[in-house]
Amino acid sequence: MNCVKYPLLLTALILIILSSCEKDKTVIKEKQFLIIPVKEITETVKFYPAIVDDIKMEILTVKASDETNRIVFNACERCCETGEGFFEQEESYLICRYCQMRVHIDSIGITSGGCQPIPIPEDEMQIKGDTIRISYNTLSANTQWFTGGDQDSNETLNTGTGIELPLIDDHEE
Repeated sequence: MNCVKYPLLLTALILIILSSCEKDKTVIKEKQFLIIPVKEITETVKFYPAIVDDIKMEILTVKASDETNRIVFNACERCCETGEGFFEQEESYLICRYCQMRVHIDSIGITSGGCQPIPIPEDEMQIKGDTIRISYNTLSANTQWFTGGDQDSNETLNTGTGIELPLIDDHEE
């Protein structure tokens, strides 16, 4: 009987619950940036999901043994067309989920090609305060690495811990 009295409240609660399921998807539009807090980059790989031009993609960050930050696209040239050429961490290595290639963390972002994660050139990242910013233009220019497989499936990018990221829309690039 009480549920009948409060149908709008019940509907609102259901909508809030359903909308919270989308929080790990950050949509990056023109003149916006993917923001990566530098303090979050550690020896443990962290994945930053984004949607750019309706394409799901991920950026992967990790601190190498020389203390440098490595920031790359979570895809490789060889396996990306399968929709499963994404990486997971095993000790000091990234393992391609498709071909099982082992890539040492110290080599990512330095070498490219084959089953190496796609590097993001340093000149395409901005350091602002304690964050690293990757522009929409850089992300959009690299969506081809993420178009393999089924883009409607959550399995395509189910590789890490998706988190909601803040956006900066300050029209600087």
